[in-house]
Amino acid sequence: MQLTGNFIHKYTCLVVDPPWDQGKTGKRSVRPNQTTELDYPTMSVEEIMDIPLHEWVTENAYLWLWATNSRSRSTGKPIITHAFDLMEHWGFRYYTMITWDKRNALVHLDHIKLQVNIVYLVIVARLIFQKKVWEK
Repeated sequence: MQLTGNFIHKYTCLVVDPPWDQGKTGKRSVRPNQTTELDYPTMSVEEIMDIPLHEWVTENAYLWLWATNSRSRSTGKPIITHAFDLMEHWGFRYYTMITWDKRNALVHLDHIKLQVNIVYLVIVARLIFQKKVWEK
């Protein structure tokens, strides 16, 4: 996938949910016609890294970056490790993590129910939060 164009406006906040190259963890009995393939095209880690996101943001930008607890089909590595590689590649640094509890998730592994996605708040290295903002 090639993303091109002149971006006149630069953004201070981006929400990115990359189409990681993962599959579904298994078929679900409640959806018998569903396959283990995703319903949308995915991209390799290299293809995602080729997106020039760092060109689209201001020097004080922050990014909400989604990652899953699955493994990449092409590398076999956890998507979470690729998320950290991606944020560094784009010039952001890790700030904190939010766990999204997907209560309607249907993936079960014996006694473990996989029902969360990870959302990272990452910031451009130059961004400094003013303390008074966080004290309210």
